[in-house]
Amino acid sequence: MKIEVIGKRGLSGWLEIAVAALMAVGVAMLPAMWWVLQWMMGAAGITLNNHYYVGMVVLMEYSDALALAVLWSGRKILRSINRNRPFSGGNARRIRVIAVCCGLLAAGYVVYGTLRLSYFAFVMALAFLLMCLVLIIGAELFRAAVEFKEENDLTI
Repeated sequence: MKIEVIGKRGLSGWLEIAVAALMAVGVAMLPAMWWVLQWMMGAAGITLNNHYYVGMVVLMEYSDALALAVLWSGRKILRSINRNRPFSGGNARRIRVIAVCCGLLAAGYVVYGTLRLSYFAFVMALAFLLMCLVLIIGAELFRAAVEFKEENDLTI
């Protein structure tokens, strides 16, 4: 049995739907973050003073906003794949936008880790920084592939 990967009925089509659903959750979380975080900490039996709580909420709001930008770009990439136009300059730019968002997330976690002396925040910052660098390379390779495809289309 062969699984269809690309197309509206394939894996990329289902992934586009999943990304749209995640975006809806992310949008709903933006105004609700204060209460959701408080509920989660209470359910885990963790009591935080207001100073740490505010810092965590600010970091989560910052992360949520950047995650929404990543999901938006990812959804547009998946849409172009599903429309059989994956190699476009727009997708190369979208990959670069995702890379910039990862870099901004890394910077945010470094700031939070420095202010709170959080080992976890520094690990997250490193992960986002590595993802940023890999995506910058990927965006450049994708841009070169788009140029190659455009040149190839002109010779036919």
